[in-house]
Amino acid sequence: PLLESGRLTGVKAIDEKGEQIVFKGKVIVDATGNSGLLRKMLPKEWPVNEPLEPQDSNVAYREIRALNYEIEEPSYLKIYINQEVAPGGYWWFFPEGKDVANIGLGVQDGMGHPAPNVIFKERLDRLEAIHNYRYIINASGSRVPTRRPANTLVWDNFIGIGDNGYTVNPVHGGGMGYAMVAAYFASKAIVDAYTKNDFSAKSLWRLNIDYIRSIGRRQASLDIFRIFLQRLSNDDIEYGLKHGIMNSEQVYETSVSGELKANLSLLDKVSLALRMLGRPSLLPKLALVAQYMKRVAELYDAYPESPSGLAEWVRLVEGLYSDYKRRLGVS
Repeated sequence: PLLESGRLTGVKAIDEKGEQIVFKGKVIVDATGNSGLLRKMLPKEWPVNEPLEPQDSNVAYREIRALNYEIEEPSYLKIYINQEVAPGGYWWFFPEGKDVANIGLGVQDGMGHPAPNVIFKERLDRLEAIHNYRYIINASGSRVPTRRPANTLVWDNFIGIGDNGYTVNPVHGGGMGYAMVAAYFASKAIVDAYTKNDFSAKSLWRLNIDYIRSIGRRQASLDIFRIFLQRLSNDDIEYGLKHGIMNSEQVYETSVSGELKANLSLLDKVSLALRMLGRPSLLPKLALVAQYMKRVAELYDAYPESPSGLAEWVRLVEGLYSDYKRRLGVS
């Protein structure tokens, strides 16, 4: 980054000849993905330089394979939650044609799990549907944020969007739709800043407010849900699905809406309690998750109107998360 009098005025880069060049602008947008090439080099005291904790991300690996057979249901995208294959994440089988598939997995980072490419070779590749292939078209890996949005996407003369600003669905790490929403509101904030000729954090702040009101509050609720899901064992997951405590459609609905239905009738509560006799510890945890999903959404509804209120708001958010993890038994 190029800083002049404490303000970001541009970026330094190296061209194809190995020579240094400078790009200047009134607003610098960092869309370099999870790497955050520019954001991580900004002054540490800037709130936008917010590090990503390892446990709030997944490390993913995938291969595009040309298969030896025709896929039976090529229009279905399949996701499998299995803590033995993909601890803290999931593995997937996404058809890209009648005999081509995107196959991969993501595992929670910071937990000492094996690398996903190692798990892929040792576990997934043993499955007939995956091992029965002609050749690998492409293979790649990356780190994906799986958390609430960054505390702020903007600062003086700076905007960070996409994975750079942690604008993703925390449950599955998908970020294309979230990034598009952030980019849309970023463009509006930039146009407004040029209209006022004011590129300060205060002027660009509308991006934060617009994003949080449209999708950010839901993202924060899903982050609470994600932390709970990552602590479930395979036995818990299988029990819940088998006894109708939460079926796959409800998991999907929650991952989209950011709401866990908790306002049950007395009859529903009794029925649910009976179904959970074999897993009595799950019932209070589900109630706790629903409670904190609502509480964090309310806290995001109270997002500060200007940078001056950010520090106090962040303190409240971090306190809520700390309390939630303690009550859930997360170390």
